[in-house]
Amino acid sequence: DGKNVWHYPDLKEWIEGDTIINGQTYFKMHANTDGGGHVSLLTFWREEDGRVYQHNIYNGNDELMYDFNLSKGEKVEYDNHFEVISTDSIMVHNILRKRIALPYGARFWVEGIGNPGKLSEPLGHPVSDGTIYELVSCFEGDTCVFDENDFYASTYTPVITLNEEEKELVNANNDFALRLFQLAKGDGNMILSPLSVTFALGMLNNGSNGLTQQEINQVLGSSASSVEAINQFCYKLLTESRKLDLNTKVNIANNIYVNKGYALKPEFIDQVTHYYEVTPECRDFHDGETVDAINRWASDQTSGMIDQVIDNANFDPDAVSYLLNAIYFNGLWTNQFNEAYTANEPFNGVTDVPMMEQFAEFNYTQNNTFEAIKMPYGNLAYEMIVVMPREDKTIDEALSLYQKTDWNHYSWDICDVHLKFPRFKTSSNIDLNDLLIAMGMPSAFDMATADFSDFCDVPISISKIMQSAIIKVNEKGSEAAAVTVIEAPGGGAPVDFFANRPFFYVIRETSTKAIFFIGQFTGHDSVTNPVDDPHAINTTLDSPVYNIAGQRMTTPPAKGIYIHNGRKYVR
Repeated sequence: DGKNVWHYPDLKEWIEGDTIINGQTYFKMHANTDGGGHVSLLTFWREEDGRVYQHNIYNGNDELMYDFNLSKGEKVEYDNHFEVISTDSIMVHNILRKRIALPYGARFWVEGIGNPGKLSEPLGHPVSDGTIYELVSCFEGDTCVFDENDFYASTYTPVITLNEEEKELVNANNDFALRLFQLAKGDGNMILSPLSVTFALGMLNNGSNGLTQQEINQVLGSSASSVEAINQFCYKLLTESRKLDLNTKVNIANNIYVNKGYALKPEFIDQVTHYYEVTPECRDFHDGETVDAINRWASDQTSGMIDQVIDNANFDPDAVSYLLNAIYFNGLWTNQFNEAYTANEPFNGVTDVPMMEQFAEFNYTQNNTFEAIKMPYGNLAYEMIVVMPREDKTIDEALSLYQKTDWNHYSWDICDVHLKFPRFKTSSNIDLNDLLIAMGMPSAFDMATADFSDFCDVPISISKIMQSAIIKVNEKGSEAAAVTVIEAPGGGAPVDFFANRPFFYVIRETSTKAIFFIGQFTGHDSVTNPVDDPHAINTTLDSPVYNIAGQRMTTPPAKGIYIHNGRKYVR
């Protein structure tokens, strides 16, 4: 019957029907309290943007009962005395649900279910008559979708399963990512998404033929790769990456604008619609509104991080088509930094940056050229790998060795790490034409040699491939976005890891190792949001630091031995 039903030992509550109150749609909750036929209308619920509200029938106000946007350390609005202990995801009856851990009576919130007590008591308090309810089970129709033991399910880290051909393509595409980064990086801070380039070229490749197609295949994967293999690889990431972690938002989106008077080949439309979830949009590029439409789409797909990818100066109203890909990532660190620890510290002896600090377990590795650390997000489905060259080495030397390393089988040690990492913001605008020509696909850019005969009936080539990308890293996590535009014209012991000198980093999906973003931080031309009063921090530590004599310290010493969380550290 479609009803959602909550069962308690002496009570059954269920959702059935809806109503309009103050212009808002509410779901009706009914209750059967005597085990017989007596049914009463109990209350009204509504959901909005991950928040669950109950309508108070006595004062006419909405009360926020559950907020599934909360992260570790944030206060519960229902009762500001409580702070979130942790957030993760659990898989129960093949449904992935977000779980929030709270102290005391409530213990857990689970999205779509509530808490182990009564639904209308988010913090597990007894109801007005002193009764404490315990949830027994929750049904959707006649199917039990949750029971009392499921609140304690193990954290679920889903994986994307690849066949052998897809694994080879991921490895080859990651090699493409590193080679593209090597050519594009320069000396300053930069960020790019090679995966966004892969998606944009992958779409266009469905309209290519002959040498043009061979070159694109080889640049994106290998000579053995086919258009179909790239399509399937992109489709798998497009559809599965967004579902891996409910605490990490991943959005991959594609769009194709076609100028009025031109028609794309039906087979091309079929391929991009199926594999890239895009329906080409026909519009008049001379209408004076197409530039705004493209920028508005980019902003919508990147949560406002990138609001301009093209302007009137570099827009061609006579172009046949514009192909776009956007990738957006917003992840919370598994081990978040405490803002109270952040202090302005020198970076590379050139400038001061706000340096975040924490003590936790991380995967760590080192060799004579660099040291590296894995910084996971959420339920470990995504991670940032930070590679910092030794003091006598360069990023180029570290990157060269990184490219030669089989990271799928590399040895990582789980270590207690004293981590310092800068808070920063980096944005880049990159013209990819010359880079992709240098990587081996020149024919696509030359009208005399380009073969996109399966794209449309008129001869075209690529005139521009541009990417705008941005990343923000702070104590909570990382937010990154990129938009790629293709214009087709007519025609052991505790470890110190102090990232206080230049390093490069990748953000990747853990199970496939697919690189979503790659960048470097050198301290040049950065937006770092410096700490206003660096000497006022580190005085309210969550857990105390002691010297070797057992005396409490407000901050760790610059050099020496100290104790933190029961572990000994040496500086």
